[in-house]
Amino acid sequence: MKKERTIFFLMGILLFFFMFFPAFVRAEGISIQVIVPNADVHLKPAADSLKIGSVPLGAILTAEKQIGDWFMVKLPPDENGISVTGFINIQSVEVLSEDIVQEEPEVPPEPAPPVRKTTPPPPPPTRETLPPPPRRSYTPPPPLPEPSYSRSGPTFGLRIKGGGTYLFKNDVNEAIEAVSQFWEALPGTTVYGHFKGVQMGIDASAELFFNFTPSFGFGFGCGLISAGKESTIASTWESWWGPPNEYEDTYHPKFKTIPLFFNLYFGIPGPSVNIVFHAGAGYYMGQFDWKYSYIDTDDPDVYYEETWSAKKNAFGFQAGLDIELKLARSFAFIIGLEGRFVKFSNLSGDFSWLDVSSWWEDSGTAPNLTLWYCEYDTGVGTFPEIFFSDTKPSGPGYQNVREAVINLNGISAKVGFKISM
Repeated sequence: MKKERTIFFLMGILLFFFMFFPAFVRAEGISIQVIVPNADVHLKPAADSLKIGSVPLGAILTAEKQIGDWFMVKLPPDENGISVTGFINIQSVEVLSEDIVQEEPEVPPEPAPPVRKTTPPPPPPTRETLPPPPRRSYTPPPPLPEPSYSRSGPTFGLRIKGGGTYLFKNDVNEAIEAVSQFWEALPGTTVYGHFKGVQMGIDASAELFFNFTPSFGFGFGCGLISAGKESTIASTWESWWGPPNEYEDTYHPKFKTIPLFFNLYFGIPGPSVNIVFHAGAGYYMGQFDWKYSYIDTDDPDVYYEETWSAKKNAFGFQAGLDIELKLARSFAFIIGLEGRFVKFSNLSGDFSWLDVSSWWEDSGTAPNLTLWYCEYDTGVGTFPEIFFSDTKPSGPGYQNVREAVINLNGISAKVGFKISM
């Protein structure tokens, strides 16, 4: 009976201890993994305790022990080599492996201070729904803005251009090209080749300009247009008194003019490219040189040579399109096309000749001979011809006689540069 009372008394003490003192578990070597972003680590195992650090999502830690809902963990050393120990809530981690030993606490825990009302944290995500750890990605820098060389307000400067020019047909070219056709039509004559008129030349200009706005301005300047062509062919002419005669004939006309011009400009400006239209009038000072010669290839002492030169001025017009590539604020590269319309008529000049044969020599100069154009009936066809005479040619075979016109109508392709100030 006495023994039974003793047993019941000990069981009552144990029951009282377990009812009024919560059990504590000490964990040794527990591996836990953080399952929330930036889990908080507190100084004490309480939510309102001082926060001493945080642990990123996915980090794996080793807990030294468990006190209630808190694991005691040791944070990695910081940059100064200092390592601290704190507590992380069980809701922020997941236990990977554990070796837990139940033991009674040596000292009862301090009563927890009153907990402030806070919004309960959301339930932790499961491992299946956890987002992958953040990765660093490369974001390219924004593109640099395109440089702009546009200028506002009035500007002035210099524009220089040069290139090649193509001349349309004129009276002189038509007459030269018709000579070889006429000779080919003659019986007993063999022609090797064809005479060519003047078609290509050079065109250069320099101009001062003033722009009221980026879209409107004017300019004035001068230039040089020069073109010439030496054309030689060989021919054989049958002779009734002996062997055929062989000759080499050469035509060499030259055209040159210096224009003084005024242009109006209308532009479409852009950040790096301008499109500019221009048109204007000019005063063209022209000079025209004519040279024709032939030589007897069997007897070089037999030859003939004639020259004629005239000067004439005329008004003309020009227009074109330029593309300006801005390489700097004050400098642009120019690519352009330009057409012109200018005609010279009533041309008179000094005519000289030299005629040398085996028996005589004749030479002389005739002043102020006019250049005439006609269509001449040669008996084997009608061909355009030019003549130098102080009177209008007339007589059998002459048709549509008029003063010759030398036009320098054509188109030029130019490149150059523009300097703005």
